[in-house]
Amino acid sequence: TTRIIDNVTLGINFAKAAHIISIKPDEVAQKLLKELDRGITGLEGRGLYTGNRKELLVCVLKSREVPRLKRIVRDIDPDAFVYLTDVREVFGEGFQAYE
Repeated sequence: TTRIIDNVTLGINFAKAAHIISIKPDEVAQKLLKELDRGITGLEGRGLYTGNRKELLVCVLKSREVPRLKRIVRDIDPDAFVYLTDVREVFGEGFQAYE
């Protein structure tokens, strides 16, 4: 299965970085903080297509937490733009200690 392949190629403890653009960034961030107990960073940005100001939420989480993140975001803002990237190593609270 793909899970076995991921575990072999990325390691068992691999993580994801979620990037979320929503018209309700504060609601999304608060719910993720409460339910996932993960830190979230908000970055100010501007959509170059529309010129509108936007906030980009960034959250690093364990892969098994992704379905919960997707459900939370969808329930608050079904039109949110979300993309996930693989993270090879994460150091700090909630992940591995610095070597």
